[in-house]
Amino acid sequence: MRLRSSVILSIFFIIPFLSSSQPGNSRIRDLYRYVQQTDSLAEKATKNFYLEKFLKDGYNYRETWRYLSNGSRIIFFQVDYMLDSTEFTEVYYLNRGNLVCSEEYEKVNYSMREDELKWGGIYYFESSMPKHVVTLGRQRYYRRNMDPGMDALLRFGKRFSELKRHLPMLPANY
Repeated sequence: MRLRSSVILSIFFIIPFLSSSQPGNSRIRDLYRYVQQTDSLAEKATKNFYLEKFLKDGYNYRETWRYLSNGSRIIFFQVDYMLDSTEFTEVYYLNRGNLVCSEEYEKVNYSMREDELKWGGIYYFESSMPKHVVTLGRQRYYRRNMDPGMDALLRFGKRFSELKRHLPMLPANY
């Protein structure tokens, strides 16, 4: 009898726990699926433009912007640039103007050896709240001392407003 009651008690504790974790896992799977579908579209139909930027010491660099729109809505954009021998990549996936996923990579380019990923981060969001965060390595260029998910949201806000500011200046058939 004691074994049966402990089995029944464990079933009452385990089943609700498992069933409550399912909606979160299914939502994360939905986010992954959305990013995968957007990636397949972005491979075929992105538009590009370039921005010349200047640092305080007079050093200039060029950012390459790629974006994908669905009608009037931006659903994907990416920014690539190099500082010294370090290549930076920022990728953003949007759904109705809200950030779904952000990726960022810092890669050192060696002339005679294989390139090296120094730092990377992937962040999945739901209603502007980080749902899944994965980081790898150490940043060479430190940004802020805050939560990586919140840092990604702040960076997204700045980049997205910069993209919206430049889109009207691009040719109509661009």
